[in-house]
Amino acid sequence: MKRQLLLVLLLAGTVATAQAGSIEDEIFQLAEDELVEQATPIVEAFHGLLNQGLYHNASSHGLPGFDFGVKAMFLQIPDDKQLGVLATAEVSTLALPVIQGSVGLMHGFQVTGRFFTADLGEAGKMTVVGAGARFELNEIVDIPLVAPRVAVQYFYNHLTLGDVLSSGTSSFDLMVSKKLFIIEPYAGLGYSKTTMGFDYSYDAGVVPVDVKKDIDTNSTRMVLGFNWIPIPLLRINAEYSFLSDYTLATAGLIISFL
Repeated sequence: MKRQLLLVLLLAGTVATAQAGSIEDEIFQLAEDELVEQATPIVEAFHGLLNQGLYHNASSHGLPGFDFGVKAMFLQIPDDKQLGVLATAEVSTLALPVIQGSVGLMHGFQVTGRFFTADLGEAGKMTVVGAGARFELNEIVDIPLVAPRVAVQYFYNHLTLGDVLSSGTSSFDLMVSKKLFIIEPYAGLGYSKTTMGFDYSYDAGVVPVDVKKDIDTNSTRMVLGFNWIPIPLLRINAEYSFLSDYTLATAGLIISFL
């Protein structure tokens, strides 16, 4: 039975998968000098995906405030990016769900965490762990309550897939938001950098050759989103990001208190 990399999980009753065995097998056939060109599309794709949904407003919770919910991030891959290991699986859209929550601290500080894991059989376990810290600038700048909230945030995501790859992503963001009755629009500008490490044995035809290689990518992005607040504790979130040639979107359901 072929190994499967679960690229799109259960969402609205639909499960879509791509064959990870073919992706993994393709990587195993690459010498180190071929890896950068062939694997860069998947590095760029997960770079965009992991930097989605990092926030949904610029207002920090106060003590004992918190929020908790689920988010699903989507990335559409353009036709000219269907290269290398991604072309093997014929993947056009990636999606990643996470459980995410935030806790307010004192004086405008807030911490956020996210988590996702799935057992992909022979391909190993895929795990995403992320954590970040935010500071609301309204705490130090005299901004009237009728004005938007403004905040800065740092966030780090770590992704692993079995013993084959490991990825770390850092993101620095500036965001602004304003609650208007039951709608809370927000916008953000961010810079992020991803390093994905590959560790495998390449069959050189005589003896296996160990390949250990890091591939880096970085980008700036603009974020636009809003929360619909049908009842005081519930937020239904939608977000769109502009990132180079990729189309990215996020949907979320969040319980928020204070």
